[in-house]
Amino acid sequence: MGVAVATLAVPAAIAYDPYAWLVWGREIGRWQLDTTGGPSWKPLPVVGTALVAPFGGWAPALWLVVARTGALLAIVGTYRVAARLVARGAVGSAGRAASRWAGAVAVGALVLSPDPGPRYVRLYLEGHSAPLTAALTVWAIDRHLDGRHGAALVLGGLLALDRPEAWPFLAAYAVWVWRRDRRLRALVASVGIAVPALWFGPDWWGSGSPLNGADSARVLTDDTHRALDGLRRVAETVIAPAWVAAGAAVVDGWRRRDRIVLGLAAGAAGWFVLVVAMGAALGYAALSRFLLPGAVVVCVLAGVGAVRVAARLRSRRAQVVAVVVLVVLVAPAVVWRATGIVGQVDDVVTRDHQVDDLDAAITAAGGDLAVEACGRIAARDAGVPRVALAWKLDVPMADVATRPGRVPGTLFVPRPPAADSAREARRVARRTGGAVEVAAVTRHWLVYRIDCEPGAGGGQSPGVD
Repeated sequence: MGVAVATLAVPAAIAYDPYAWLVWGREIGRWQLDTTGGPSWKPLPVVGTALVAPFGGWAPALWLVVARTGALLAIVGTYRVAARLVARGAVGSAGRAASRWAGAVAVGALVLSPDPGPRYVRLYLEGHSAPLTAALTVWAIDRHLDGRHGAALVLGGLLALDRPEAWPFLAAYAVWVWRRDRRLRALVASVGIAVPALWFGPDWWGSGSPLNGADSARVLTDDTHRALDGLRRVAETVIAPAWVAAGAAVVDGWRRRDRIVLGLAAGAAGWFVLVVAMGAALGYAALSRFLLPGAVVVCVLAGVGAVRVAARLRSRRAQVVAVVVLVVLVAPAVVWRATGIVGQVDDVVTRDHQVDDLDAAITAAGGDLAVEACGRIAARDAGVPRVALAWKLDVPMADVATRPGRVPGTLFVPRPPAADSAREARRVARRTGGAVEVAAVTRHWLVYRIDCEPGAGGGQSPGVD
């Protein structure tokens, strides 16, 4: 957690979904939940944001600490599981060294996942819950390997509160635990009730439909290439050498009759199949971050496979050849992905400046009361700024539109370099048919009032930065 707090010094705007979860967490505390106008409902992160929401302006930073701690736990857990799989049966210093190498390879592959971006660092900075799903996956595996089946079940239940793809895995494990340990049956029943209750109950309360989240998550359903796109994303989750090393672990596991390695491989494959199938058949987005629970298992297997292949090289000449092959084949793939981290960080920092500037734009426009008094609120950006505006103005996300329409209201427009606020005002007037005045000009935003009654805007002159 200390590392997560320290990284708050890196400028990084919270992503679209986390801002929505913050809004919902605040609304739950007021018993005024409105789950329309945002992303699909996810119980797990909203429980977290409901706990930090009472801290007001500190809530976004506190959520970042929670989410980033989860991402760091994914790294620790990935190292731990890969190392312990190699350590089984190994003795002495050579075994300990092999375990450390397996963990290091697995962690390196994870940081370079789950797409060519690579987006793991970005997800970490943005406070997304996707890295947390990776953490829950590897720590559930770790607890199971320790024989702590109750803890593994709880972690699986938490994973199922973020990703519906986990439901079949949780159900199968719950049946296994139910039959294996009578003492855990009450826990199995509790998890079995809590998961559907938290998925459908709050969303029903906040939208009037228990299936609102499922409907919101659907995208295009008539795209014949969705299955191929999903398979491409699966192939891109980890770098090619990691796939090769993971494949080597599976082959070695087959020879050894290693049920743990083979079970992990089957679980990862099953996860990928579910994500792709749900995207192709049901119209859900098979985004790369949805693949992280499967990807983290592939990373673990990659660490295991790399070490077991190296262990077969007995002669000095074979080891030298292996090092040359690694440098020639693996290094370019690693470097190519790693260079993308800079661009990911730059994008997040740029958006952080834009979102932070919303506070100055609201103040220059007369404050939140003046913005709300004018009527409809709109942001000409359907992404993070819209939900961030809902958080900052303390209104439901459904109350912040992407277009001003032909009614009185306030419009927030991202400011291009060297923008002419008067010229843009004339464009807004033509599109809305209303009387438009410049309410504020800041470094990143132009704010306009449309058909506002005199005095509704607070009477302040536009701020200019």
